[in-house]
Amino acid sequence: TMDQLLAGIPNLLDDITPDGADETDNEEVSVWGDRDALPKSLGWTDDFEPRWHDDVASALGGYKSEAAVQMSGARFVALSGEVAQLERAISMFFMDLHSSKGYTEVTVPLVVSRSTLEGTSQLPKFEEDLFAITGTSHTCNGEDAFLIPTAEVPVTNLHRGAVLEEADLPLQYVASTPCFRAEAGSYGRDTKGLIRTHQFQKVELVKICTPETSAA
Repeated sequence: TMDQLLAGIPNLLDDITPDGADETDNEEVSVWGDRDALPKSLGWTDDFEPRWHDDVASALGGYKSEAAVQMSGARFVALSGEVAQLERAISMFFMDLHSSKGYTEVTVPLVVSRSTLEGTSQLPKFEEDLFAITGTSHTCNGEDAFLIPTAEVPVTNLHRGAVLEEADLPLQYVASTPCFRAEAGSYGRDTKGLIRTHQFQKVELVKICTPETSAA
């Protein structure tokens, strides 16, 4: 159908986007801070070797990867003690920071419908990367139900089907939610990082504005 054809068209790139075959052609736009000076500014000695976050968490006794895998399968983690407190503190810090900058804090559903995901272009392209809920356990108003891959999906859909007045823009939202990604392909499997797991916590910013102010 025409809707299916249109759904397969990717977003148009901004004119400032450089041409390139893959990520190796990316251009560095800006750098914040001095990476070379950071170790000394933190008091690290020349023989200090930075460790991966999961190694640090394990050393603190707060990284329960084996228990998580036993109950949920590969690429799930459980945190405890100081590590769990740190994750919560980081989320709270950024929620407070962005709220102080004029973003409205929202809480949103973690389960959304197929049409909701189509509205933010996660579907149809990324269906294999989503966690689907069986139709016998739950549907969203009769539609297929999925766990959200990012808070962007339900936050953006707060204004689904609405005509917004330009005078009311920009609308700025911040949300902290668990995110669920099956990532059926190889992308991320060999990359260390908590956002490369099937479930991770993320603070999301959504700004609804005019094209003229979208670069700000």
